[in-house]
Amino acid sequence: TFSTGRGVAITGIQRQIDEALNARLNGAISESAAAQESLRILSGIESALNELTDLDLSSELGAFFTGFSELANGTQSETQVIEQGDLIADFMRRLRGDLVGQRDQTDDRLGALVEQADAIMAEIASLNEEIATSEGGGGENGALRDRRDELTRELSSLIDISVVEQASGAGNVLVGSAPVVLGSRSLG
Repeated sequence: TFSTGRGVAITGIQRQIDEALNARLNGAISESAAAQESLRILSGIESALNELTDLDLSSELGAFFTGFSELANGTQSETQVIEQGDLIADFMRRLRGDLVGQRDQTDDRLGALVEQADAIMAEIASLNEEIATSEGGGGENGALRDRRDELTRELSSLIDISVVEQASGAGNVLVGSAPVVLGSRSLG
């Protein structure tokens, strides 16, 4: 005999997340972002210093001191050495200006990243409150938790964080051992 079944009945949906793997992912994102930022800053400094060409500080200093040697040997005049001194002074002023520009650019970027991190932390705190409220009667709000996980990954690209899940469903966010999000409060 052949009988037909009643089909499939869904009794619930359960979110499965490996917290240890999630923590490692956040750490890797943080390390990668830090390396990219260091590369950006150091590339700018390298470009300003221009050490791999003949238009760099060491070449200018070499020419300046060579001028003194030639002055001592009598093959160059004092006027030429003074002119060489003016050239190196101009070069150093330009170099200082370039490096100050790099510093200002880095400071501006840092300020923007801090504002972005603060906004993300505030949104995580808000989601923590929504999660605790929606899960108060049992069950799990996967959509809110997924959004919070997205935000923690985004935040980990800005700063090195760890997340500690609380019994209420809220996720406390720590930078080192200092809390930056406690439940529904952003401390950033």
